[in-house]
Amino acid sequence: NLHKMTTKYKTVRSLYNDIGQNYHDNREKASNDVTELPTTLNLLGNIRDKKILDMGCGLGKHAREFIKRGGIVTGYDASEKMVKLAQEYCHGKGSFTRSTHETASYEPDSFDICNASFSINYSKDLGVIFSNVHSWLKQEGIFTFSIPHPIWLQTRSENMDYSKPHKIWIKMSSYDVEIFNY
Repeated sequence: NLHKMTTKYKTVRSLYNDIGQNYHDNREKASNDVTELPTTLNLLGNIRDKKILDMGCGLGKHAREFIKRGGIVTGYDASEKMVKLAQEYCHGKGSFTRSTHETASYEPDSFDICNASFSINYSKDLGVIFSNVHSWLKQEGIFTFSIPHPIWLQTRSENMDYSKPHKIWIKMSSYDVEIFNY
């Protein structure tokens, strides 16, 4: 079964276009909303009138909270399905497009905050992400990001090996799906 999954999805786009609805339908089972999201909001403090880029916006959970707190949100996701769900979840507020960390393009000094919640681990080259963020952020801008804890990864992946960079497959039982990360 794991081998079938590893050959089925070649890109984050195809993965989340396929599992997006399941991910959305089972989101209430995720712990991120009571752990990672509140921590991110606490770190950022007052975001009223701040221009925020939600990188890999997914369902729009972070974007919606940023908007509620007065942030001006732009978001992108690799999956058209996730972009559509984010637009719906944010009730048409914010601006969302389909893009990846590698293909997204914004003017330099466009954002006060860039946020990547559990999304940079879908990219092979972190250097591209950090270079882009450095360009997109205004001086004194803030970059918040989160990644899965290594113990969490190791307990869910058969091919976890910290000695070399590689693609791993992770069973997400709360969503009943398998995803990949680097």
